[in-house]
Amino acid sequence: MGMTIGILGLVILALVVGLLLLTLSGILRFLQLQTTSTMTKIIVSFLTIVAALLCVYSVIHLRRIPPANGVSDDLRVTDSAGQLVIASIRMPAPDYASGSGIIEKSYTSIVSIDVTNNSEQEANVGLEYYTDSGSIGPYSPGATWGTEIVSVPASWTGELEFPVHHLRFVRGGHVAFTLAKCRTATEVVRLSPDSEKLFEGRYDMVIEEEVPNKIIDQIPSSAGNGS
Repeated sequence: MGMTIGILGLVILALVVGLLLLTLSGILRFLQLQTTSTMTKIIVSFLTIVAALLCVYSVIHLRRIPPANGVSDDLRVTDSAGQLVIASIRMPAPDYASGSGIIEKSYTSIVSIDVTNNSEQEANVGLEYYTDSGSIGPYSPGATWGTEIVSVPASWTGELEFPVHHLRFVRGGHVAFTLAKCRTATEVVRLSPDSEKLFEGRYDMVIEEEVPNKIIDQIPSSAGNGS
């Protein structure tokens, strides 16, 4: 079972409280020193209050994160030859039911695309992804990136699946996808510069206001799009 927001919040709260008590103990001893000037005591007290408020703010907002959205977009993009057609891209909203790790878990979602290969030759479709988990005040789960390439049989229509590894999405979290036609199916870290870019898109996963998920930026390839 994956770690829920509530459990993660409690873990962070326990760590923050322990650190805060230790810090306060040291600060109180410092303020009791006779050699400490009044101005220094005021500055230290003010900074301590600000730090405590920031910690409380982070924990409160961590527990109020809305659930993550999914991705669902109709594309209808083609390669330059008009033979490889990508009709849509989908990724379900993560449920965080399972993951790897202890404090901050890593999760895997499946991106699926509907593709048609009208060529009599096999084609290779690559997906390059970047995920930014967003942040809550000074806290951010982090970012991930990777590339997957899948072969498409000749004269074939169907759904391709690409695993995307990501952390928990919080406020401002988003994903960015690049789809390309690749020369080979060799495993790579980034798409090769000689691959034919078909689509780029960035999507919000957790947004500030309760509005439907929408594409933020779409840059079609120079190849002509189908109708």
